[in-house]
Amino acid sequence: MAVKYSMFIVLLSACVFTSFSEESLLPQKQDDIYVCGHENLYKNIHFIIQMYSMENSGRFPKSLKESFDYMGGDKSLKSLFKCPGRAHDLKEDKPDEMDSWVDYIYIYWSEGVKTPSEYPLVFDKRLSNHKGKGINILLVGHKYFWDENAKWLMGFVKKHPELKIQLPELESPVF
Repeated sequence: MAVKYSMFIVLLSACVFTSFSEESLLPQKQDDIYVCGHENLYKNIHFIIQMYSMENSGRFPKSLKESFDYMGGDKSLKSLFKCPGRAHDLKEDKPDEMDSWVDYIYIYWSEGVKTPSEYPLVFDKRLSNHKGKGINILLVGHKYFWDENAKWLMGFVKKHPELKIQLPELESPVF
């Protein structure tokens, strides 16, 4: 429990001390790849999933809600599950309604740590999170990248229709 609490403090610090500008939310070209300013959010989500799997015989959480609950369900962690590139409504987000306000799609792989490292794990729920320019993707193997117009993801889905992966929404909901 002390380890989980220590990790919670590390994650909370990362959330508090990470600042964003409008420019940092859009992809920036760097060494012929695009990176987005909130890569640390994805790394923190991956870290939580890895911690969970270490304590659960290599099994991944079944949902982002399960990983949120695993870390204690503290309200301060909600920022990990909200894309800073998207405007949010001001209503109080209830943890039990997490699927309605989380900005990412999480894919539960029942194989857990045995899942191929090149499979997608977490990605933006809406293409409009970044002005329709693309989405951020985190793979099972911890690789993080910018996917312009979700081309890589659409190719993966086409190549693996049996996996039934949900694609990002093209429009953001109206608040």
